[in-house]
Amino acid sequence: MNCRRVAHDWTELKEGDLPFWRRTFLRMHLAICPACKTYVRQMDATVGALGEAGEVWSEEESRGVAERVMRGRK
Repeated sequence: MNCRRVAHDWTELKEGDLPFWRRTFLRMHLAICPACKTYVRQMDATVGALGEAGEVWSEEESRGVAERVMRGRK
């Protein structure tokens, strides 16, 4: 598991499509990588905020916006 894989695996985890071993590696990586832990917290917060914004977006649309916001911060 590396930092570049976290965004992809986080998305699959939220969709419920992440296999057991990749979930395990993701959790292990998040336990030791403060940058990725922060990234995941920010993504969770962003997706949550988008859901509360009153717009009726699909989860995929919300996630896409959140990912674009995070890319813009780098």
